Amino acid sequence: MRVIVSVLIILLLFCCESKQEDKTVSFPTHYELSEGMETATYLQVIDFYIQLAKEFPEKSIEFVRAIAEGDLVSLHTHQIWPDGNEYVTMDFLRFDAQGKIVEHWDAIQQIPESSANVNPMY
Repeated sequence: MRVIVSVLIILLLFCCESKQEDKTVSFPTHYELSEGMETATYLQVIDFYIQLAKEFPEKSIEFVRAIAEGDLVSLHTHQIWPDGNEYVTMDFLRFDAQGKIVEHWDAIQQIPESSANVNPMY
């Protein structure tokens, strides 16, 4: 169940077109937005993904794998950006006792145009 909920949360964060901001949301967060950005609040993370969706509405994200263990969930995705570049990403999320995401780490790698073998990266 946590995997399904986690995937739905990530779908909302990565694939949202628009979302009304709930100004009453208040709980400790320890998000990391990558790209060397400092830790962000929950609302800053939501704003980041809303802006990303607005800037790149044609972006495609396929969830390849979702794995849960204890309070951790990992998501393996295949992303296709509007310019045709493809990426493999891994997102790791830690949940608190109330089911809120309190930590996030990720890794991203561009899929090369050619490979030394026939194995896909996702």
